Amino acid sequence: MLVYLSSLQLNWLLELFGLAEKKATISDDSSNINHPCLIFLFILLIILIGIGLYFNHLAENTEYNNNSSEDEVDQSLKEDHYFDGGQQLRHRNATRRGFVRRYGACALCGNLSSKRCSRCKVARYCSVECQISHWRSGHKHECFERETTADQARPIHAKKSEGESTSNGVKLASDIGEVDVSNGSDFNNLHCSCEVEVLKNSREEEENVHSSGTLYLHFYLVVEGTTNSKSPIKGSKDPTKEAQEHGTAKMGQSEDEATKYRNRILLLQSERDHWIKRANFARERFHSLKKESEHRLFVLKSEKESISNAEKKASNMVHNLHERLHNMQIAVQKCMSEKRKLEEHLQMVESDWAKANNELQKEKKHVQCLTVECDKSCENAQIAKIAAEVVRQELQEERERVQRLKENVRIAQSRASFAEAKLSDLHKKIKSKDYKVAVWTDSLGKSAMACAICLTNEKDLAFGCGHMTCRDCGSKLSKCPICREHITSHIKLFPG
Repeated sequence: MLVYLSSLQLNWLLELFGLAEKKATISDDSSNINHPCLIFLFILLIILIGIGLYFNHLAENTEYNNNSSEDEVDQSLKEDHYFDGGQQLRHRNATRRGFVRRYGACALCGNLSSKRCSRCKVARYCSVECQISHWRSGHKHECFERETTADQARPIHAKKSEGESTSNGVKLASDIGEVDVSNGSDFNNLHCSCEVEVLKNSREEEENVHSSGTLYLHFYLVVEGTTNSKSPIKGSKDPTKEAQEHGTAKMGQSEDEATKYRNRILLLQSERDHWIKRANFARERFHSLKKESEHRLFVLKSEKESISNAEKKASNMVHNLHERLHNMQIAVQKCMSEKRKLEEHLQMVESDWAKANNELQKEKKHVQCLTVECDKSCENAQIAKIAAEVVRQELQEERERVQRLKENVRIAQSRASFAEAKLSDLHKKIKSKDYKVAVWTDSLGKSAMACAICLTNEKDLAFGCGHMTCRDCGSKLSKCPICREHITSHIKLFPG
C-alpha cells in the first residue's frame, strides 16, 4: 500500500513538474514580462506539493494504525483462548511464529512482507521490486553464505531439540508413573535409551528451522544379551523387595509433584482470568480504535473530496491563467512588432532630423557669412555715402570751378579772338614789310619757342590759362604744367 501511494505521489509530482516545465518554457518565450501571474502559479505549485506530502503522511499514519489494530486483534484473540497442555502451547507458539514469519518486515523498505527469497528462505520482501533491488544491492553475495550457515545450524539444533525432548519425556514418564525403573543390583546392567523422532511439516521446515513439531517418545529397556523391542518395558520375572520400596517412594514423590502441579494449575487459571480481563480491555480498545479509524477514514475521504475539488478548481484556474498568459503573449508580440515599427520610424525621423540639423548649421553659417557681408556692405554703404557726399561736394566745387572756367574761357576766347585779330594784323604787317623775324634763343642756345615739356617741338597749342605747349604734350595733359590749373580749352596756334 505504501509503495502504491509513493508511486502515485511520484507520478502526481512528475505531472506537476511537467506542468511547471511547460510554464517555464512559456515564461522563457516572454522573458521580458514581469507579471504577478507567474508568482501566483509558483505559489500554487508549492501549495499542491505540500498537500501531496500531507496526504502521504496521513496515509502512513492510517497504515500504521491499521497494523497496530491488527496486532492488538491478534493478541486479544490469542489471549481469549485458553490452551491446556504442552502440545496446544507448542501449537500456539508455532502459529505465532508462523504469523511473524508470514508477515515479517521487508528487508529493504521495512513494510509487512508477503514474499521470501526462494534460495536462503530468510530474507523477506513486500514486492518483486524490493526483491530485485535488494538482490542487486548485494543480497546475491549473502544468500549462499546464509544458506550454508543455515544448513550447518540445522543438525545442531536438531540434536539439541532431541536432547531437550528426551529429558522432557523422561520427566513426563516419571511424573505420571508409567515407568518404574529400579536402581537395584538386578537392574545394574540395564540401560535406558530414548529414541526421539521429530516429525515436522516440510513447508515449516523450509521456512524456519526454529519451529517445533510433534514429538513422539518411544522408551525401550534393553537387557544385556536380549534384542527384543516389542514391549516398551521388560523386567525380570521375579521383582524384589527393593524394587517395591523404590516404587512406593516414587509414588510418594509423584503425589507431591501432583500437588505441585495442581497449585501450578490454579496459578495458571488465575493468570488466565487476568489475561481474559486484559483481552476484554484490548477488545474494547480495538472497537474504540476501529470506530476512531472509521471516523478518520471518513474525515480523510471528505478531505480527499475537498482536495480533489480544490485540485479541479486549481487546474481550471491554471488553465484560465494559461489562456490569459497566451493572450498576453500575443498582445505582447503585437506590442513588440509595433515597438519595432516605431523604432524604425524613430530612426528615420532621427536621420531626417540629423540631415535637417546639418542643413540648419550650414544655413546658420551662411547667414553668419551674410550678416558679416551685410555689415561690411553697410560699412561700405556708409563709406560710399560719405564718399558720395565728398564727391557731391567735389562735384559742386567742380561745377563752381567749371562755371569759373567757363567765364575764364569766355574771357580767354575774347582775348584769343582779340589776339587772333591782333596776330592777323601782325601777319599782315609782317607780310607787308617782308622781313624775317629773328628767332629768340635762351642762354643755353635753345629756341625760346620750344615746348617746356619735351623741349623739341615748337609751342603750337595754348590753354585757357594762357600757357602754351606742343600739341603732342598738350593733348595728354589734364592740368597746366605751369600753373597747375585744370585745362578747360585748347587753342591751336599756327606760328609763322
